[in-house]
Order: sequence, then C-alpha cells, then structure tokens
Amino acid sequence: MKKTIFVSLIILLSYTNLKAQYSAFAIKVGNNFSTLKGSDADGLKTKSGLYIATLYRIQTSDFFSIDFGLDYSSLGANGPNDSLSIRLGYLDYPIMLKYNVYYGLTIEAGLELGMMIYSKYGNKEFDYAEDFKFFDARYVAGFGYHHDSGLAVDLVYKAGFSSIGKESEDYSTYATTTKPALDLKHSAYMISLTYYFD
Repeated sequence: MKKTIFVSLIILLSYTNLKAQYSAFAIKVGNNFSTLKGSDADGLKTKSGLYIATLYRIQTSDFFSIDFGLDYSSLGANGPNDSLSIRLGYLDYPIMLKYNVYYGLTIEAGLELGMMIYSKYGNKEFDYAEDFKFFDARYVAGFGYHHDSGLAVDLVYKAGFSSIGKESEDYSTYATTTKPALDLKHSAYMISLTYYFD
C-alpha cells in the first residue's frame, strides 16, 4: 500500500512538472497565533509562535499553482497564566492548491501532515510521546497576494482533523492506571511573508 502511494505521488509530480508553465523555490517566514480546542481546553488562550518554511511552487496555468512545503511551526496555547504556555514544535509537510483570482490576489486550500519534534510546558520540557500523538493531520485554507517582484503575503487558518491527545500510563499511584486521552485539537491563524526565487 505504501509503495503504491509513493509511486502514485512520483507519477503525479512528474506529470505536474511536464504540465508546468514554470516552477520556483521560495522561503517563507511568519507568525502563528495558535490555541487548542476541545473539551479539555478550558482556560487556554491564544499564543504567538514562529513559523519558517521552504517551498517549491509548480505553476500549472495562469490561474492554478501547487505549493509543496517543508515547515517548522510553533503551535500550542497559553494557560490562564501566560507564563504557563504549552509549546509544541512541528515539522509540517503541506500541499497547497492556489487559485489566482485577480491580478495576484489568491485563494488557497490544502492539507498538511505535522510531526511533533519539540514540546514544552512552562519552563519545563516534557515527553511528547507520553501524552501527545507524534503525527497530526490538518486542513488549511486562506488567501494572499503575490506581487510580480516575487514577494507574497498570506493569511491562512489551519486546524487539526482529530485530537492530538492519546492514552498514557499513570505511575503516580501504587497501581499503574491508564490516563484517558486529552481532547485537544490544534487551531491557528498564520500570517506570513514569502519570497519566490524565479
């Protein structure tokens, strides 16, 4: 199954490259305004976090393009006391379809898969494998403006399809028990500036 998916992606990328009017690499920097939603998210507030990415754009027509990215994104939330923030760092792999509406004004939508590489609560690092899933799939949608100079600005919203929490073992008592999975989903707005190397 994995081999079939991989081969299908290679064929799709090869076909897209043949059809491409042009392609370009780009770098992107921005800021996430993220929080966590769900039944266990009471009292959590929006936090600010870094976003940095590289991407490869394939322009398939005057109106459509596809962006393949590799991002680092700092997500999470602030607690009632802002110093007790939940900071979760991800390597994300987004695929975005963009439509040029009018003279550089674009709308975009896509999917991304995130892999958690960093987790911190307040001033202490904690084991993300204990309470949170390694993978997180999200949908992404937004709009932007792409200038002829190669500069672009985007505002997008991203949210998780499912909770990032998972069941874990509780060793705080004499008898080991299972802690239920936390019901928490990512929810974030992101504003970014991109430069395309045509």
